[in-house]
Amino acid sequence: MVTLIVQGDQGGILINGRPAGYAQDEQFWGNEIHLRIGSTDQVTPIQFDIDNFKFWDLDPVEEKEFTKPLLLALNNNLLFTYGDNFSDLKPEWGRLPNGVSIADGALVMEASNDQDVTLASNLFAARDFAIRIQFTVTSTGEGIEIGFGFRGANEGYHFVLRPDLPLRDWIIYKSEEIFLQGQAPMYLPGKTNELICLAQGDQFAIYLNELPLSLFKDGAYTGKQNQIQISVKSGTAKLLLDELIFIDLSKMQIP
Repeated sequence: MVTLIVQGDQGGILINGRPAGYAQDEQFWGNEIHLRIGSTDQVTPIQFDIDNFKFWDLDPVEEKEFTKPLLLALNNNLLFTYGDNFSDLKPEWGRLPNGVSIADGALVMEASNDQDVTLASNLFAARDFAIRIQFTVTSTGEGIEIGFGFRGANEGYHFVLRPDLPLRDWIIYKSEEIFLQGQAPMYLPGKTNELICLAQGDQFAIYLNELPLSLFKDGAYTGKQNQIQISVKSGTAKLLLDELIFIDLSKMQIP
C-alpha cells in the first residue's frame, strides 16, 4: 500500500504504513495529479493492478481567522494561564490519579491491558481555550488510543488518535457518536509530537505537528472540563507529556 500526502509545501510518502520519504519545497503549486507506470528499458511490458484507490482533498482544512492570534500566543509562550515542563511535580497538581506520575522531566501516563488512564485538572479547564501539548508515546502493546476530551467529561467532544494503525487514524466523538474522522500521517512514531487544540465560541481547531487536522463549527457543548487520556487493548503503553501550555481565553485578552 502506497500513501502520498501533500499539504502546502510539505509532502510525505508511506509504504505499508511506514514513512518512506519526506520533502519540503515551494517550487510547484499546480493541482493536477498523474499516475504513471513504465519499465526502465521502456520495452518490457508491465502490468499494474490497483486494488483500492482513495483520494482526500485537503483544501477544506485551512486556517480560520480565529486561529491565528491563538497560535501566535501559544507558539511564543505569551499570556498563558498555566505552563509546565514537568521538571518536577508542582503542588498545583495535588494528588495525581493512579497511572500518572512525574519522572525524567515528563508527566507519564501508563496504561495496560484494556485499561484507560485519564488526567483532568482545573489547571487546564475552560470553555474557551488554547492548549499545546508536546508528547511522546512508547508502547509494547496494541490498540493504543491517545485522547483529548473538551467541553465536558461525559457530554462533550473527544479527540482520539490511534498511533499504531498504519494511517494513524483520528476520530472526534460527540459524546459516544463519531462526528469527524481522518488520518494523521504527520504523526512521528517514537518521537516528540505536538498537539494543539483551540476552542472559541462555536469554532474549534485541532493541529498535529503544526498541520491542521480538523477545523469545525458546532455549538453542542458548553462545559469547561478538559481531559487527557491514554488506553491500550493489550500490553502496555505510556504517554509522556514533555510540555503543556494552556490559555484560558476568559482570563486572557489575546490581541
